[in-house]
Amino acid sequence: MAHCSFCRKHLKTISLEQVADIFDKVFEENFVRTEDEPTDMEYMMSRESDYSHAD
Repeated sequence: MAHCSFCRKHLKTISLEQVADIFDKVFEENFVRTEDEPTDMEYMMSRESDYSHAD
């Protein structure tokens, strides 16, 4: 429990570290990191056609 400087109430709180841990878990479970550069094949395809890495 902590005092809220915004609403002046005494409420249950969690630390910023706990919030960060929650967000880390959500990102790990729901997102996949992709390459920031096209593969060699994607690069060759982009040079030969209308193919776009961003698609």
